[in-house]
Amino acid sequence: MADTQQEMTYRFGPLQRMGFMLGLRVPQLAGMVVALLIGLGFLQSGGFGGLAMAFVVVCVAAGVFLKPIRGHTLEEWTPLAIRFLIGRFSGRARFRAQLAQVGHIVRVPEGGLQPEPPGEPKALPAELARLEFLEGELAGYADTPFGVIVDRGAKTMTAVLRCQGESFALLSAEDREQRLAQYGGALASLARDGSAVRRIAWTERTLPANRDQLAQYVIDHKRDDLSLHDPADELVSYFQLLQRAPDVAEDHVLLFSVQIDLYRPAARRAIKRQGGGDLAGMAVLADELQQVIELLDSAGIEVTGTLTRRGVAAATASPRWLTLSFSPSGISAVVRPSATSNTGS
Repeated sequence: MADTQQEMTYRFGPLQRMGFMLGLRVPQLAGMVVALLIGLGFLQSGGFGGLAMAFVVVCVAAGVFLKPIRGHTLEEWTPLAIRFLIGRFSGRARFRAQLAQVGHIVRVPEGGLQPEPPGEPKALPAELARLEFLEGELAGYADTPFGVIVDRGAKTMTAVLRCQGESFALLSAEDREQRLAQYGGALASLARDGSAVRRIAWTERTLPANRDQLAQYVIDHKRDDLSLHDPADELVSYFQLLQRAPDVAEDHVLLFSVQIDLYRPAARRAIKRQGGGDLAGMAVLADELQQVIELLDSAGIEVTGTLTRRGVAAATASPRWLTLSFSPSGISAVVRPSATSNTGS
């Protein structure tokens, strides 16, 4: 019997957390110290009851501060749960735009009679209210414009690439392993020490396939001896199949987001060298973006364009997208509101 080559598989390793001491964070250390002090107090009271109470206190503290549940301890889940409940019962879980009631604001300058142009009304949910949308240029790619999402509170800048890849499932086992190794090399390059990149994310959206494009592909790639005036049975069968294709076939729109952290020493130094401000920050982001384009290209993933300022604004605000993000804190998959079918590039 011929030996079949087993295809290589990959599994993400355990999440590495950098603690303040002994791998523990400050809240964990503080909680365990308080629990030990309470336990010592029960021990000093003496007797079997004091020993039992001290044991119970230490076990409960270990369960709260040390035992992870779905990747987080109870101490980490508590503020998230409180925030969720406050938002749910205070009505903040639902957002309704009040543009019709906001109106326009007209400012009259001091000492003058001519008013300034009216400001556009704004009505955004709290998660988007602090975001700003700017636009820069990729000098290495004929000054291609790219949109930038600036989060002033988190001190981050994010740009988005539009990508296209081949069907991974249809590749041979050797080609799949090669693609995985190449993409792993791209991730390793982005995870280098001293990098300004804070997070990268794949965002995918599926749309019904375009029937006209599928039919045109069949026409362009049919045999030369087949005629459309008197089509052969196999050609008729293909077109009959394409009539039902939009019900099952899907087009995949892939967006690749790159985010830099303006707090990181590497980013601060690079921004300071270029004069500081938003322009310097976008220049640093452009350098990282150009490197990502080269890495994706080497991994067999074609970058078809960038999202402009209007494109990233649309991608932030409207139908459903599936986001798979990679960061030092782990991997997460989120289905969230996002872009329309034509976000632009």
